[in-house]
Amino acid sequence: MKRGRKPARDTRGKSLGQNFLTDEDILQSIVTSANITPQDTVFEVGAGMGDLSAILAQKCAQLVTVEVDDHILPFARLRLESFDNVRVIHGDIRRLHLAEILEPLGPFKIVANLPYYLTTELIEMFMLLPQPVKSVSVMVQKEAGQRVLAGPGEEGYGPLSILCQVKATPQKALDVPARYFNPPPKVDSMFLHMPMRSTPPVPQEEQTFFLKTVRAAFSQRRKTLLNNVMPFFRLERGAAEAVLKACGLPLNVRAEEMQISQFLDLSGILQSQ
Repeated sequence: MKRGRKPARDTRGKSLGQNFLTDEDILQSIVTSANITPQDTVFEVGAGMGDLSAILAQKCAQLVTVEVDDHILPFARLRLESFDNVRVIHGDIRRLHLAEILEPLGPFKIVANLPYYLTTELIEMFMLLPQPVKSVSVMVQKEAGQRVLAGPGEEGYGPLSILCQVKATPQKALDVPARYFNPPPKVDSMFLHMPMRSTPPVPQEEQTFFLKTVRAAFSQRRKTLLNNVMPFFRLERGAAEAVLKACGLPLNVRAEEMQISQFLDLSGILQSQ
């Protein structure tokens, strides 16, 4: 396997508002933080110019990388053409037939530099993939990283926090200041490493209803859980109060005060209604 060559680059930051990470030390730290080994298959979202992809390709057994931007895709292909363990796919991750791409891979790790405006959507997509994901490691806006890590009563605690903590064990791996990107964004970033739980507390077949319950609970943050649950699940007040009492929850509780275990109880009882 050869080391990929770096093409001349004059389009950084001009396509789709991307901010490229080029610092070699940070790139190496990302791969280390993602715990990439020579036995791993890696699915990368956002190849960019191929800088991180090239390091991943040197460290893993197989790399499948996706890039949506057709202006910079040729640079990524040129950067990676000498690697015999890399497949580059052109497309929008939200519109690709992922089952066809991922199912032949076996267990794999996800590494991604996420567009800030798609952070929540893509993390949720990764967490809910039916294929055997071993870990999800993502570069996100610092505020989004704090939301993933937030606990009850903390700013940003919500559906994204709960989904990630139910499916994985999120941890902050790196703080990455804006100056390390080209062009620098207006905010700092955070690299998260999220090893997936081998036995998540919500079975695959119950995930959709669990998420529905969590989103209902947070649907209007100024309202109590009781007042959010009643219209969403079409429950009379007496029935809704009985559900909360069965969970051991006070009738004036708000979603942002609840432990994840309480959401699990709530979802289970609502699903049995």
